Amino acid sequence: MRIGELRYRILIEQRATELDGIGGSSDVWSELATVWASMKADRGVEDETAGAIKSRVKFTFRIRRLDTVEPDMRVTWNSKVMDIITASPDGVGYTRLECVEAGE
Repeated sequence: MRIGELRYRILIEQRATELDGIGGSSDVWSELATVWASMKADRGVEDETAGAIKSRVKFTFRIRRLDTVEPDMRVTWNSKVMDIITASPDGVGYTRLECVEAGE
């Protein structure tokens, strides 16, 4: 892959649990890395929630190798938040992230 193909800046975030000091907790997202990526918007993905079918777009990002990315993380790109479905090695020195737009 040529360096010019990595033209999209994405933010990879990981979930953390934050204690509120009165016995409760909440999930917060913290930055794992901001990296350059190539991007391809794939077909739509449909899922059913509470009897309603919702369509979401699948995105594939290719980044320089980053072994710390896991499927329970998310990507933010161009004001879109996407759940990472898979993170796998892709050739020598790259990682492929398959994502779908985050559900509500």
